[in-house]
Amino acid sequence: MHIKEYIDATYETITKNGDAQRTLTSLNLYLQKRGLLKLYPSILRGLMEKLRRKTKSSVPVVIVARERDVERQQTEIQHALAQLGSTDYEVRTDETMIGGYIVKNRDIRIDKSYKHALLHAYHRLTD
Repeated sequence: MHIKEYIDATYETITKNGDAQRTLTSLNLYLQKRGLLKLYPSILRGLMEKLRRKTKSSVPVVIVARERDVERQQTEIQHALAQLGSTDYEVRTDETMIGGYIVKNRDIRIDKSYKHALLHAYHRLTD
C-alpha cells in the first residue's frame, strides 16, 4: 500500500466513525506490526493537508497590495474570478506585494502580481 492509499483509507474511516483518536491509534498499531511505523508522520501530514483542503472556504480571496488596487484592476480581477466560476470574493491586503493581484480559491491560484512577473522575467533571462 502506498502512503496516499493509507491517507485515503484513514480519512474515510475517520469520516465514517467520527472517532479520530481511535482510528489513529489503530493505524499506529497496524503500521508498527508491519514494520512501517516510519510512514506514520507522512500519513499524518497528508491527513492534515486533506482536512485543510476540505474545510477551506469556497469564496475566492483577492490579495492586493492596497485597497485601491482592487478598483484600479477591477476588470482583470473580474475576468480571473470568471475563470473560477465565481462573482463573490473576499479582499485581503498584503503590504509585502509590490502591485498587481493574486486570486486564490481552494487549490487554484491566479498570480498576476508584479513580483511574479519580475521573477518570471528574471528566470527567462538567466536560463
